[in-house]
Amino acid sequence: MTLLDWNIILSHISDLSDWLPFFVFISLPKKVRIEYDLLGAYLVSLGSLKTFTLILLTFKGPVNTMPFYHLMAIVEASFLFLFITGDFGLKKGSKTILISLLLALNLCNTLFFQGILQFNSNAWAMNTIILTGLGLSYLVLLFNDIENIVLEKSPHFIIITGLLLYFSGSLFLYIVSSEVLSKEAKGFFHNAWIIRSMADIIKSIILTYGLWIARFNTTT
Repeated sequence: MTLLDWNIILSHISDLSDWLPFFVFISLPKKVRIEYDLLGAYLVSLGSLKTFTLILLTFKGPVNTMPFYHLMAIVEASFLFLFITGDFGLKKGSKTILISLLLALNLCNTLFFQGILQFNSNAWAMNTIILTGLGLSYLVLLFNDIENIVLEKSPHFIIITGLLLYFSGSLFLYIVSSEVLSKEAKGFFHNAWIIRSMADIIKSIILTYGLWIARFNTTT
């Protein structure tokens, strides 16, 4: 098997991987699940969009699925922003303004820089950098109470760590995607999508574990 074959296989697995933590999420007791509702909404929304694009490509053949990536970027940025900042003490009005600004920047990229039929790498990179900063800020808040937290049993620590690994693995692709997606898929560099696929799969596995232990331990 060539690297391109592995790229395709891992990409398909990645497209379906968000359903694994989602199924664990819906199995949580209601009083526990409510704490992770935004994460669950992120998983089902992104999972549905990715699955639809996979079905479309399978039955329709080569089609331009880039419009879905513009929508996915907005879904990921919105739900993860709200989930990560849940304990930041931000007022509802402040969150509304920040989310609106983030969505406006994504929309501006689609309208003026990378059209709906292009991969919106600028928006993905911007969103990822912002979410990475928020994730690191959350860890700082968590570590301020480190004496009262067992990290390996903290669902929030595990989930945020999984997201940060996903962000770091994906950011490389977003930054260099203008080169990756404009060449033939030959060699490691032109198959760099494999990095994002692996990061996505690892994220799903870690989120699954984090949500699984949430049923036994509600310590954040």
